[in-house]
Amino acid sequence: MLINDKVKSNSSVIEKQVHLKKAVLICDSPTLINGICHLVKDDLVGIEITFTGNWDDYKRSNVDLKDSFIIMSTLKMNEGEILSQISHFYEMEIPILLMHDSNLDDSLNEILKIAPCVIVESNCSLDVLCTAFLEIIERNFTWKSNQIRKVIASTGKKENLLSPREKQSLTLYASGLTLREVASELKLSPNSVGKFISRGKFKLNKSGAIVNSKTSIYLELKKRNLIR
Repeated sequence: MLINDKVKSNSSVIEKQVHLKKAVLICDSPTLINGICHLVKDDLVGIEITFTGNWDDYKRSNVDLKDSFIIMSTLKMNEGEILSQISHFYEMEIPILLMHDSNLDDSLNEILKIAPCVIVESNCSLDVLCTAFLEIIERNFTWKSNQIRKVIASTGKKENLLSPREKQSLTLYASGLTLREVASELKLSPNSVGKFISRGKFKLNKSGAIVNSKTSIYLELKKRNLIR
């Protein structure tokens, strides 16, 4: 399928971005790696793929992840491997574009519990894959292809609004603890906790809530049955 004019015109967005111009491709399929590399070279000017290989190759590498996002294919992977790798990058605050194998549809719920990911089906069209690249470049980390949204809806699985760390940080913070006390409780740095709280508040506000104080955070979490 040809890349549509809209995707082509929007490719200029990439060149204007300061961040997320490098991609790390983790995949066990040489054919898929080759196809994605050609797509990026031909149609997504401004993105540089700095690494290609499987998970073991990545662990042996010293690839620099600064200003990068991850492209991860779930082909030839089991649920445990997927969740472990997604957790690894999410804890490092590295955005993820997941190419999802339909044989692992039952894993979607667990994936969505761990981290917000841009997700497409592994056999998606070039149009859809290009759109996914543009969405992650523009930091819309919760974008899903229509096919993936249908799978989520048909299986009755809902994307969690807050990640586990965001929920933990907000809950403790709303209970009256200071930022440093929350960090101590979770054994994280105050800087990391601050980011989890900020991201959580942003997501809640974007969903229609108004959270601008510890009390409002507590009431909103209570309303959503996220705390007892």
